[in-house]
Amino acid sequence: MTEAEWLSSNDLHAMLFSLRGKINSRKLRLFGVACCRRISHLLPDPRSRVMVEAAERVADDNNERKSFQACFPGAMEVIEQVCGPYNGPRSQLYRLLTDDKSACVAVFMLTWRAEASGLVDTAVLARYTASCLSEKKEQLNQCNLLRCIVGNPYHSSAIDQSWLRWNDGTIRKLAQSIYDERAFDRLPILADALEDAGCDNADILTHCRGPNEHVRGCWVVDLLLGKS
Repeated sequence: MTEAEWLSSNDLHAMLFSLRGKINSRKLRLFGVACCRRISHLLPDPRSRVMVEAAERVADDNNERKSFQACFPGAMEVIEQVCGPYNGPRSQLYRLLTDDKSACVAVFMLTWRAEASGLVDTAVLARYTASCLSEKKEQLNQCNLLRCIVGNPYHSSAIDQSWLRWNDGTIRKLAQSIYDERAFDRLPILADALEDAGCDNADILTHCRGPNEHVRGCWVVDLLLGKS
């Protein structure tokens, strides 16, 4: 995939697999979480929703792994209540993704342990969640979410440390509050503050002011907070 294709693509499968060896586990899991959040209305059982929250926490803090793993049995119980007893290989879970009721199965796709299986599970999860919504539009939404999280893998941006020192650390404080509170509607405010601090990076400013949805893992917020 070329840079131009990455920036305009609506083929999520191609985008995901072009990142093989280039996307870390945190970014990949946060993308999966973002997809699951978009079908939260199809997750009536709190055990499934807890699984999504735990996956988001472990993406940022590996110390949360035990609590994340503790959610697995409950999430599987929900699957068995909806789909019947299950004791087959993990790959057979994909076959259970047949209707809206099986959204609980998609949540379990967040529990991968290795990047190679993570890419496959995440692609399956994304394809299913798109089918639950307005598919063509959702596929574009997912591509935009992936671009929000990864940025442009063909062109990196750097921050000037003077931006972070500006006005008693206002930029970092604002970025942290946006991240913690998922207050991505404040990104245009962050862009204004960055400009006041001397930032003239068009990629950063345009992303903050763009119309697309932003989620945890947003590459600009991560850059400012030193997350990878």
